[in-house]
Amino acid sequence: MTVITLNIVVELICFMVALICLLRIKVWRSQIVYLFLICATEIFGRVLLKVMGQVTNSWLYNIFLVIEAFFVVYMFYSLMAGKVKHVNIYTGVYVVVFLASYSYGIFAKGFMEFNDFCNTVVSICYCIMGMYYFYWLMNRDEYVAILRFAPFWWVAGTLLYYFGSTVLNIFHDTLINMKDHSIRRYMMQFINIVLYGAWANSFIIKRWGIKN
Repeated sequence: MTVITLNIVVELICFMVALICLLRIKVWRSQIVYLFLICATEIFGRVLLKVMGQVTNSWLYNIFLVIEAFFVVYMFYSLMAGKVKHVNIYTGVYVVVFLASYSYGIFAKGFMEFNDFCNTVVSICYCIMGMYYFYWLMNRDEYVAILRFAPFWWVAGTLLYYFGSTVLNIFHDTLINMKDHSIRRYMMQFINIVLYGAWANSFIIKRWGIKN
């Protein structure tokens, strides 16, 4: 009946790296707050199920969806503002899509069931943002060593995570019905390690690497 899982350990490590690296770096230090909220949500979610014996913790993750939407789009906006044309329009479209999908999901299934419709829609939006950022990065005139470029690692981790989680969510029923029910869990653990590993690397580069 353990509360701490592999995913939580990885998230806590990434949070500690952010705390060490980003405390004095504007915009990026928002990741410290975001990672703290991720860790708090995951731990409290486990406590609800394993310690308090609650049937579901989906309502907690429905609240977190709003927090996630704000921080991820804020980071993308910060990376693209002043560099990508019409970024304000794209951000506005995303806000409308999020509000519409979130409202629809809550209306259709209620607040006590996880809003998987909104989660899938916004995950696709994050993938589009990531691919658009890479398109801009490849077409910029200025040379950049991408392996020492913090935004590259942050966007790469985000893109791979949300693409992978979207695919797993789409094929959720198929994976659950397989003989080995743990396959989906192992896959989610893997993409979590990819996400937080890439983010931690971006934080280290941002603190001690090249200026960007």
